[in-house]
Amino acid sequence: MKKILTITIFTAILTSCSTAIFDTEEDNNDKHLLTLTTYSGSNAITYPIDLYAYSGGNEIEHITVTSSEEKPVMELSTGNYSIYAVSGSRDFTDKGYSTTPLMIGSTIVTLGKTDKETAITMQYAVAKVSVALSDVPDNITAVQVKIGQQYNYINELGELSGSKEIKLTCKKSDTTWVSDTIYVLPGCGASTSIEIGCKTDEDNVTVKQYSYEYPQPLQAGCPYNFKGSYDSGITYSKISFSLEASGWSETVEHSFTFGEGANENQDVIPTDASTFNVDELPTPCSAWNGHVVATIDEEGNALLLSLREWSEVSSADEGASNPTQAQETATNYIENELLSWSIPTEEQMKTIGNALKKKYQKGSITLIPEADELQFNESYYYLCDDATYKFCFYNSGTRSGTNKKDKYYLRLVKPVKFITNQ
Repeated sequence: MKKILTITIFTAILTSCSTAIFDTEEDNNDKHLLTLTTYSGSNAITYPIDLYAYSGGNEIEHITVTSSEEKPVMELSTGNYSIYAVSGSRDFTDKGYSTTPLMIGSTIVTLGKTDKETAITMQYAVAKVSVALSDVPDNITAVQVKIGQQYNYINELGELSGSKEIKLTCKKSDTTWVSDTIYVLPGCGASTSIEIGCKTDEDNVTVKQYSYEYPQPLQAGCPYNFKGSYDSGITYSKISFSLEASGWSETVEHSFTFGEGANENQDVIPTDASTFNVDELPTPCSAWNGHVVATIDEEGNALLLSLREWSEVSSADEGASNPTQAQETATNYIENELLSWSIPTEEQMKTIGNALKKKYQKGSITLIPEADELQFNESYYYLCDDATYKFCFYNSGTRSGTNKKDKYYLRLVKPVKFITNQ
């Protein structure tokens, strides 16, 4: 839900002078009234709201709004200002988390001769986190979860620093141990460690520690539901991840196992994530994070092309009720933790072919060492459209029907969305 602060600027000359002042250059010492009126959507913004005016890197004024009925006014000189708004506590130094969400927004204001109106879009500066642990043995009497490492300081400009491990005490609800919902600043590492301590009154109060590594840092604006299952084997993560301009993004549901038998073969947790935050958009026909980015547009909509190439693959058997060889290959394919690959459509094959031809001439290409070479050879026909048609890159991108007796090549694709960090 978007939270909006609407700032109405009234310029009023406080010194005694004639209207001729509007025909001359203003003195930077003249004062103006900056009146701020707050609005919100269906969900109210948390009060108090702290408002800051900065100029030249220095704080010029700070006021606090305690309710929506207040009409706060700043008295500022002519000039350019950065206005920052903070809703919620910024104090994460003690426990490393807060029980209420923190929102921060900013805008640029130029005070001159005319009245102006602007707005601040408030964005969540924290991640929303909850933990639920199931199948915990009955003899466990207490459970504590440690999450590390998260930033533990943020200023009104949104600048992060410090680090702290978060400690949560879980409570038993029916058969599941659950934590309170908390709000934490973003993670300050490349991944997020989760350590679970299980206490039993047996054997002179024994505490058993189990650890798990979530392969990404927690990000602001995202709700994370971590669901752990005690010693129940490997559970593939199902991650839906999307960042929006404001408000909470879609919830990240992440499953994992812990216990004596849970650490084996659990270093890599496959994910079907399809949205990724990057500092800079990749380019077409480039390598990104161990994958091949075949195509990408200005909005960050991209198509990954599988590193692996299969040969001797059968086309679809229209009379069969079971998945085809190509469909089974797509379902089971995992590339550097990424799931949800598919057989390309004709349109996707044409887009890939155009991108490759634009960058390379006839011949083989290898974008990264781990990738099988992609051959521009007229004898190579790749399956497309659910393996019911074949497509040739070199032969003018021609699609034609398949023959059940023939074998074909196969490359898989995965549509993804890249979002640049602001």
